[in-house]
Amino acid sequence: MTHEEAVARASAEPVDESAPTTAPASREDVRAPLFRCERCDGGLGFDLDALVCTDPECPAAGTGVELWRAQERRVDLGLDVPAPGPGFPRPLLRGLPHPYVTPVTAGRPWWSRVDARRLQHCQLTWSCQVCGLPLPTRAKVLAEGNGDVRNDSALHGRCLRVAAGRCPNLTGAGLRVVDVTADDLLADGRPLVVDRGATATGDRVSSWVLHPARPGT
Repeated sequence: MTHEEAVARASAEPVDESAPTTAPASREDVRAPLFRCERCDGGLGFDLDALVCTDPECPAAGTGVELWRAQERRVDLGLDVPAPGPGFPRPLLRGLPHPYVTPVTAGRPWWSRVDARRLQHCQLTWSCQVCGLPLPTRAKVLAEGNGDVRNDSALHGRCLRVAAGRCPNLTGAGLRVVDVTADDLLADGRPLVVDRGATATGDRVSSWVLHPARPGT
């Protein structure tokens, strides 16, 4: 099934087309059950930043579900297709290049959300957060003044240029572009270890900072 077919299929479901494509602020912002509970198959709705089961009788009621996991279940059930995979140039969704780590539901990109499994894959395998392809030895990160790495992952120079000015999470006062290798970074306070063959689960996304002992960072 292509993304165009997924969009057409979604249009046949009882989906409120006024639902926003960015993270809503409250449960009332999303009125259609795009996502379903694993326990009771009832609809999931937004409660602030979390998806929760809307059935008060469900054993999982009130338990938050990450959007990317709920989207994976849609794909597993055959209700949707995976978001675009690694590649460059990036496909356009809603008129903008789709970052590899951005979840997509029925052709709708969730610009302010991150697929933790894909982000962890980029971290473990030294791949680009925008295109999903392997990075060369030296790559780019966007660092804040205190050394924290924005989005906790690296980019190709070309992908940084694509994202600049388009992705709110990759722009902002005080950010600087730093040319780094994996040795220039700490993941959860420890030296970053790259394993090109690693399998990501999304259960543990690390926090990156510039290594304070490395010159030039």
